[in-house]
Amino acid sequence: MKIVHSWLNDLVPGLMPDPSRAVAVGHSYGGWTALAAAAEHADSLRGSAGLQPFSRTIPRTTLAGITLPVLLVAGSAD
Repeated sequence: MKIVHSWLNDLVPGLMPDPSRAVAVGHSYGGWTALAAAAEHADSLRGSAGLQPFSRTIPRTTLAGITLPVLLVAGSAD
């Protein structure tokens, strides 16, 4: 989490994010990463969002084990 704080401070000096409100959000492969983070790091996150996530490679048992709130956004004709 220190690297995130450092990066955000470089981007917006003085910004102090609240780590107790962290969520993982990503698109495509980043969406896969957000879902994987929800499965692997539930103790560090409040939720996850996958925007058109590449999810074919995530085992159903992993997805079934996610206990965080998750938002999935996907289309069928894109």
